[in-house]
Amino acid sequence: NASVLYLTVGVVGGIGLSIYGFVINNRKRLMESIPTSPVRSLAVGLVEVSGSAQPENGLLRAPFSGMPCVLFSYQVEERRASGKETRWETIAKGTSPEPFFVRDDTGKVLVVPFDGQLILPDNRTTRNNWLGALPEETILGLLKLGVPVEGWFGEKTLRCSETCILPDETVYVLGTAQENKSAAESTENSARLYIGSSRDNEFIISDRSEKELLSRLRWQVYAFLGGGPALAVLCLLLLFKASVTVVR
Repeated sequence: NASVLYLTVGVVGGIGLSIYGFVINNRKRLMESIPTSPVRSLAVGLVEVSGSAQPENGLLRAPFSGMPCVLFSYQVEERRASGKETRWETIAKGTSPEPFFVRDDTGKVLVVPFDGQLILPDNRTTRNNWLGALPEETILGLLKLGVPVEGWFGEKTLRCSETCILPDETVYVLGTAQENKSAAESTENSARLYIGSSRDNEFIISDRSEKELLSRLRWQVYAFLGGGPALAVLCLLLLFKASVTVVR
């Protein structure tokens, strides 16, 4: 029975949303419990810093717009048809691996973005125009990334999204301060420590302030912890009603 299947999926989905709500709530509590540290006072372990983003060696270029930045993330989706249905399927995505500095009034510290969770909401998207052509700059970016733009029947229908952190933009970083073994004797945190990923801790990089991030997380907690159980209970009640009807 199709309705029973959909209701069962609804129950499982509601439970999944509830679990995700608890995960988001734990992340919110963690951010609230960790004070923002001046770079000069950083010690090894979980830390929270805020300051202006600066390149380590030189500015990067966002792949599709060519915008100068210190970090970028991208996603490429291809429009594919299956019978009468069409869907967007992700064929490539990634984040620039180059480290960057976060500078505040007390100094600067290196951030290694590998395996970080990026919260950079302002996506820029380019796609084929009404003639089916992509902008030349986007094509060059795709080729540099090794993503083919031609298919069996000509140019593919692609949707290319990118987001980036601009030079001197204020960023928020929650991650694990770790010792740079090659510069362990230095007294400056910019050389002695770096912030990166850890198996045991969250690693968040965002161009939003902590206040904005916490506000967003609160709404997500309300939505998932309120909507998830409600969906699961509603579907369970409808399943029970359906089973009673069948028995009769």
